[in-house]
Amino acid sequence: MWSQNGNHRELGRFLLVFVFVSVLIEAPLFFTDAFQTMVLENREVDKLYWLYINMSNGNTIYLTLVAYLLLLYFFWRIKRVNFDLLFAVLGVAFSVVILMTPSPPGWYLWLIPIFAIHQSRYGSGAVFLIGIFSLIFITYHLMLTSGASIILFDIDLFSGLIIQSQKNQSIHYTLMVGFGLLIAIQLLRTGVRENDYYRLGFRPLTLGIAGDSGAGKSTFSRSLALIFGDKSVAEVSGDDYHNWDRLSPMWQSFTHLDPKANRLFQLVKDVRSLISGRVIHARSYDHLLGYFLPNKTSKSEDVIIVEGLHALYPQQLLEELDVRFFIEMDESLRLFLRTKRDVKERRHTEQEVLSEMDRRKSDSEQYIKPQASRADVIFTLMPINIELFEQYRSIKSNIKVRACIKHGIYYSELVKVLIGVCGLQVNIESVDENGEVVLEISGDVLSEDVNLAANILVPHMEELFDFSVEFSEGVQGIMQIITLMEIDEALKRRRNP
Repeated sequence: MWSQNGNHRELGRFLLVFVFVSVLIEAPLFFTDAFQTMVLENREVDKLYWLYINMSNGNTIYLTLVAYLLLLYFFWRIKRVNFDLLFAVLGVAFSVVILMTPSPPGWYLWLIPIFAIHQSRYGSGAVFLIGIFSLIFITYHLMLTSGASIILFDIDLFSGLIIQSQKNQSIHYTLMVGFGLLIAIQLLRTGVRENDYYRLGFRPLTLGIAGDSGAGKSTFSRSLALIFGDKSVAEVSGDDYHNWDRLSPMWQSFTHLDPKANRLFQLVKDVRSLISGRVIHARSYDHLLGYFLPNKTSKSEDVIIVEGLHALYPQQLLEELDVRFFIEMDESLRLFLRTKRDVKERRHTEQEVLSEMDRRKSDSEQYIKPQASRADVIFTLMPINIELFEQYRSIKSNIKVRACIKHGIYYSELVKVLIGVCGLQVNIESVDENGEVVLEISGDVLSEDVNLAANILVPHMEELFDFSVEFSEGVQGIMQIITLMEIDEALKRRRNP
């Protein structure tokens, strides 16, 4: 609860209410004779200690407790837990207690809902094992449990029919326990090891966002962070890895787009450290002041977003990314937005912005634009009506996005939802033999519709989202939907490499 997507914000209040209600309702029972007899002195509890190994000096190892402690340790090692993981571990926990003790038939009723859900989710393999286990369980207790019988026309079908020797009884019991443990192993394997959450606990999901200056990389990165939550996202900005601050004379010879003007190898090392679960200490570039701030500490999270001019440039970094994005923008729109940003937020003059963009063109062609070929998705932002934009310089409701999806296996479902749920206009420009799909998407969409579309297309990813998830409206919302589907495909590739 603490580590999952901002739940810690609600955890304090939950614990306060939980403890208060528990004390109010349960505390009076602790001091009653009935509680002492039924709970603390219950003879059935002693069955937990029946399976043991005698050691020297009268010491005893209780195997059921050891197995349970090992399971708790395994569960504790899982960094992220969703319902499927909790269900699987609870199923195994019940199985350990019941199968490793001389449990009465009634105890097995606790396994019925777990087995039922397991069969509904994992198909014929689970049905086969549980079917055999059920058959062995029923026949065992029909033969050995007092009062168990099958009555047909007032005839006990099992009466005196089968008499088992002690050895055959033990074999029968061993088969029942053995198949029960096989089901527990299957629960653990399918519910845990094939779970996307389990994988994120060992290796974070790593996204790369590249593009030219002012193309919208930071805006896109922040929109993704709003989905997964700041507590679940580690953002790495390429600007923090510039060699020099704004006042350095070296910028007379280099532009920020030149790889030689950036500490790209250090960027690769830091991203690798985060992926490995280590803490990094990296400086931060202040765009307003134009110089580097003291080193800040960043720790690994479930999602790592690498955003910058060269996020897809180093081959070593490219190999670490699960999903790669390239953001580009219509040049007139980029010029307008970047000028607006740099004048307002970074205290540049309009002439300085225009001069710097002109100076960077050659480096952009040489170092930035070629990165598009390495991306899984290329987002291109364009004005819907260029004449209206040039006349009024208004971007509200006047932007469309062109998405080039390199592996568009999911595009049919995407198009249906974008049209049917979001009410957007979608033009399928091309579908080639390599699976590349190009879509042009335009229209207004509310954040609520984006949320609904995401839950339709990737419902199993909902538990990856922030406790108070914030989807965007408009173009950013469309990009969020496509990104979630790309992430879903990346997780499937992890599952089936």
